[in-house]
Amino acid sequence: MGIIQNRIYLCSQSPRCRELLKQIGINFEMLLLRCDPRRGVDVNEAPLDDEPAEHYVLRICQEKARAGSESLRMRSLPPFPVLAADTIVVLDGKIFGKP
Repeated sequence: MGIIQNRIYLCSQSPRCRELLKQIGINFEMLLLRCDPRRGVDVNEAPLDDEPAEHYVLRICQEKARAGSESLRMRSLPPFPVLAADTIVVLDGKIFGKP
């Protein structure tokens, strides 16, 4: 029987997310996704027209997780779980972006 690895890939650049994972003792490796339009974008984080904030965050996290999993496969990285997270600022239903 193999040893269970307490490790994940993190598809979030949030300092707070990294801090929380460290506090609970989760070993993680940052899995950076492309976000430069000149080099290609893995996840388009622009809100869709009239997209509710809850749907936006769910869609972005699902797309980040999918892109992260694809990146693992393309780079032949060990198959650890992928965690995608996002935080946005919303006021009166209007999405203002990241804090």
